[in-house]
Amino acid sequence: MKDALPEVMAKAEAQPASEPVRLKSGQFRDQDRFHRGTGTATIYSLADGTQLLRLTDLQVTNGPDLRVILTRSQNPE
Repeated sequence: MKDALPEVMAKAEAQPASEPVRLKSGQFRDQDRFHRGTGTATIYSLADGTQLLRLTDLQVTNGPDLRVILTRSQNPE
């Protein structure tokens, strides 16, 4: 009985998580006084190894194009 426990534990650890795992998240910020935006961007890792970008509570000023730029910088230029 003692020897079977490590094998069961190894099988349990090897199974991928069925729920998405949050990797990173950040808040939108205004670019300038004309290009404004609020909301949250969150990156999830899915069970199959792919990643998903989810935008929540997104509100932006009207314009011809919306660009989402992911960066490590706190203040991108």
